[in-house]
Amino acid sequence: MSAFLVALLITASTAFAVDTGGPARVIDEEALAKRELAQAHAHADKILAFYARLPAAERIKVDAALKESIISIEEWASRNADTEFLCLGERHGPGPREFLETRFLPVYKPDALLLEDGPNIVSGFLTRAQNGESGLTLKYADISGVMRAAEKVGATVIGVDVEPGEAVAREDQIFNRVLAANKTAKKSVALYGALHCSTVYGMFYSRMLARSDRSSSMKSITTESWNKPEAAGLQRFLSKLGYAATDFAIVDPTRFAESPLGKWFPKALYALRGYDGAFVIP
Repeated sequence: MSAFLVALLITASTAFAVDTGGPARVIDEEALAKRELAQAHAHADKILAFYARLPAAERIKVDAALKESIISIEEWASRNADTEFLCLGERHGPGPREFLETRFLPVYKPDALLLEDGPNIVSGFLTRAQNGESGLTLKYADISGVMRAAEKVGATVIGVDVEPGEAVAREDQIFNRVLAANKTAKKSVALYGALHCSTVYGMFYSRMLARSDRSSSMKSITTESWNKPEAAGLQRFLSKLGYAATDFAIVDPTRFAESPLGKWFPKALYALRGYDGAFVIP
């Protein structure tokens, strides 16, 4: 085989890997994510320089907006102790699960945790978790620690999704099972995919608001990682101002939007659309 033909085959093989999502594409996506994160940090540094040049009166306004919009997870749990139903929109992954297990559930202490899988599957997982087993994958990440943390605070763990083979509409079944669970629970948390907990028309939480007689005691919240561009810039800005470099809650999206923070960090503002707040986590 000629050297020219060998080179041609190598070139074609490389192109094929990129077009089909092979290793070359994965490397590109990782590089893109790093570049976006670096851009978010650079943007935050520019905002910090701008903030430092503001007149004292303007900085006081920004500081006031921060105090009204950004609080600790413990403070959020205290303020929302009487919330009867929380739709917690999760970006499925190890980070959010660790946050739920070690930070959120121990301080919020719900009496029911509703999970996005069938009742029988969740019951089986729960038995295995109680026996100390780990690596129980629910929606792409281990749920065993979350289950143990829920039981430790006295919460009943319930599956509300459809079972394999159930001949019912999935969204309707989840909706009905959540309503049934909420009849007995005084303080429940539904762990659901992030978009489902938004007020976007037709999504699960918007249906709950429309049909529940307890809508005044319901809230939705999303989780955002500061390793993602949506929250990375805001987290860097806050840490440079002396806020602890740990998780925090954004509690007033409207106030956040009206303040300079909303203009300075539009990606964070966009991530808040359709929710009553957000947990920003490592």
